This record gives sequence, structure tokens and C-alpha cells, in this order.
Amino acid sequence: MKTLRKAGVALAALVATLALPHLHAQHGHLNVGAVGKNQNDALSPVNGPDFAASSGYVKELTYGTSGRYAGYYNGGITFTALPTFDAAHNLTIAGPAPGSFIKAAIVSVDGPVGGHFLYWPGEPNTSSIPLVSLASGYRGISVSWDVSDASAGAGSSGGDAFGHLHGNRFGVDQVGDYTVGFRFFDASVNGADGGRIHAPSDVLLIRFQGTPEPSTWALAVLGAGVVAWGMRSRG
Repeated sequence: MKTLRKAGVALAALVATLALPHLHAQHGHLNVGAVGKNQNDALSPVNGPDFAASSGYVKELTYGTSGRYAGYYNGGITFTALPTFDAAHNLTIAGPAPGSFIKAAIVSVDGPVGGHFLYWPGEPNTSSIPLVSLASGYRGISVSWDVSDASAGAGSSGGDAFGHLHGNRFGVDQVGDYTVGFRFFDASVNGADGGRIHAPSDVLLIRFQGTPEPSTWALAVLGAGVVAWGMRSRG
């Protein structure tokens, strides 16, 4: 019985370990800033390494049975633009330059043959038709979407580039693993010669998984059950 109990504990530990990156992947804000505030300083996803495919991060996409995302495996990551100014109106360290305006776009999609990666914007848009639908193997620059908040003055001369826009949604139409390349751009006209201030960011690869398998929580519960069974067996 001791052996069974040890096996149960080991299995639970393994399940919990495997679950960690998946649990982490279910929530989060990807924060976009800049390496500096001078002309042509590049944008940078400041906590991008936490979301990078190479880190083990996986955004699990669950199947929608009704509503806007019915028929698609979908889930959200909130892309935010870091504030340019703090509460005292001093420049922040990692924020974009005053007057900049951050947008995101997809530059690559790798996934199952015949699969598509999708993007729906948040409110006030409520259409079930995705703004972006890209087939596996895509290389290019997709239609972009706002990360900065124009309604708060982002993009105006000297304005704060901050944005925290909820409701954006990503999805896929086939089960499987997808690795998607994102890049961030300054769409302002407040830089040299009426152009952008910041150079684009490097490409950030993020892994998404559309799967009908039991969720990580179900696996964790299973592991806990094995432990409980092993402990009862010991008695």
C-alpha cells in the first residue's frame, strides 16, 4: 500500500507540474512598452518572455457552443499599452513615448493543415464574424487592431499611449497546436516628418491550443483523487 500511496503522490505532483503553465496561460495581460522614448526607439512587449512559446506558456482555447464564438475554440489575452505618464505626470520608465499609438498585428501562423487562426475585437464590436482569419502557414502583416485607447487621448500630440481594452478574443477552427507571431506597431503621426515615433517590436511567438480534452482543472482533480485513494488504501 505504501507503494501505491507513493505512486499516487508522484502522479499528483506530475499533474500539478504539467498544469502550471496551462493555468498561467488562462489569465494575463501582455504589456507593451518601449525600449526608450526617442525617435525610432523600438516598441517592446515588456513581459513578452512570460508569454513566449519558448517559455512553455500555452493559451488553451475552449470550444464555444453558443453565442458570438459558437463553433470555435476560443480564449482571451488582454494586450495592454503601458502608460506614458505616472499619476504625477512624470514619464514612466518602460512606457511608450508621448504621442505614440500602439497597434497589434499578426505576422505568422503555424498550425494544423487547413486550420485557421482568428481574432475578434472587443466592445463595442459584437459581430460573430472575426476581424482576422488567417490560414496555417500565413506570412505577412494582418489587419491591425488598437492596443492604445484612442478615447483617452492616445495618439494625440503629447498624449498618453496607455490602453487597457478588454473583450479581444482569439480562436481557431480546428483542434491542435498553433504558434502565432505577433508584432506591435506605432501608428501615430507625431514623429519625424509626420510619421511614427517608435520602430516596430520584434516578433513575439505565442502558442495556442485548441483541444476538446479535459481541462487542466479536471486533470488536477483527477490527481487529487489518486492521492486520496492512495491514502485510504494505506489504512
